[in-house]
Amino acid sequence: MKKPSFIQLFSTFFFLGLGTFGGGLAMLPFIKKQVVEKGWISDRDWDQFLAVIQITPGALAVNMSHLIGHKVRGWIGGLVAVFGMVFPSLIVISLLSFVFQSWIEHPIFQSVVKGIYLVVIAFLIKAFIDFSRSSYHNLIAWMYGIIAATLLVLGWFNPTLMIVTSLLIGFTEWLFRRLR
Repeated sequence: MKKPSFIQLFSTFFFLGLGTFGGGLAMLPFIKKQVVEKGWISDRDWDQFLAVIQITPGALAVNMSHLIGHKVRGWIGGLVAVFGMVFPSLIVISLLSFVFQSWIEHPIFQSVVKGIYLVVIAFLIKAFIDFSRSSYHNLIAWMYGIIAATLLVLGWFNPTLMIVTSLLIGFTEWLFRRLR
């Protein structure tokens, strides 16, 4: 595992935060490509971090940047990585807040926003494919994933109910295997 400098850590997460749109889930494939290719963390570390951020409150990309920064440079590295990840958003949101109100109804602005939506959807599909490859190792897991995605897309379940249902299914499956 390579140990990056604080400047490398900050700049990597700064450019990731600046160049990716669509929230944490859409950013995860880009973060993985950067940190695993640079040798900062292993694929195994990535998979473990991915499991942790799924159950941790907060923004996924911020949580992931903290775990990676902490792994490679300790608690200061975690802070540097988080600051690098959120600083671009802070700058862009601050600048947009001044201009946003006058452009919100403009047709060109509306078209740009619709274009960004399509890009975000593509990022989310890519994240789903990457997550599926590393998480779904058997037919039952794929079945649960497809059912959950279908119910969410159709709007028949809200995310909170889906989490509770998933916990019940997981507990039932665990109980069934234990009793066998």
